[in-house]
Amino acid sequence: MSDDKSSGSESPIQSTAQAIAVVAKEVPVYQDLAQPALKELGKGIGGFTAWAMQYLVKLGISAGKNIEIFEKEYGEKISNISSDKVITPDAMIGIPVLQALSYTAHHDEIRQMFVNLLATASNEDTRNSAHPAFVEIIRQLSPRDALLVDAISKRRRWPLVRVDLILQDRSSKPISGHVSAMSSGVYDYLHSSSLENLRRLGLIDIKYDTQLKNHSLYDGVILKIKETYPDINTLDKVLGSGSYLKADSVGYVEGYIDTTAFGLSFISSCL
Repeated sequence: MSDDKSSGSESPIQSTAQAIAVVAKEVPVYQDLAQPALKELGKGIGGFTAWAMQYLVKLGISAGKNIEIFEKEYGEKISNISSDKVITPDAMIGIPVLQALSYTAHHDEIRQMFVNLLATASNEDTRNSAHPAFVEIIRQLSPRDALLVDAISKRRRWPLVRVDLILQDRSSKPISGHVSAMSSGVYDYLHSSSLENLRRLGLIDIKYDTQLKNHSLYDGVILKIKETYPDINTLDKVLGSGSYLKADSVGYVEGYIDTTAFGLSFISSCL
């Protein structure tokens, strides 16, 4: 049996990698596929999806049920776009999106970001907002990260608290990561790691040198820290001149999360 006929046994990643190689060698084929008659658009969601994603289908990209779910959601998105504005997404976005979906589409939050990004790239009016770098950013998000991105899409700035030991020389030493009210769990290491990842990707800034004007926003976060981690209160009591930690007290350093301009652009295209 030939390799072509056995392609059904290939993994989605393998078939996608082969498809990328084809695109690299046969750009004119992609250009031809991107010029269908607009009259073919009036066939409902299926017609929209088949048209806008036809070059991917022609290249044999498949990731089973996950891609089927994606295509349905993508079709629903672009069905809301005027037919004369629907365009085939640029291969710089379309191909990497399908590649990433072969192993991320089972995460609803991640898949929805890819759906929205590809829909943005499929609209003549918004295509320039769909930066190819956004594909790689989504690829580097965990489902937990994605939930925090959703939070900053609803509020640009969030109060942030860090717990420090106040040393006897009046310097301080952090003993916690970033604590915010952005998730139901007040704090854990994964939450703090997610915030650091969003900062690394350029979506947010984390600032402790200034505070939000509404100081009451911090009260709830600090109260939750004390309720969730009562050992902090005990630690505060045992600290003093006789402590081997050589610290006097526990301090709460207040700051905030600020969504960057790049982050706002990402949110506009992907959420």
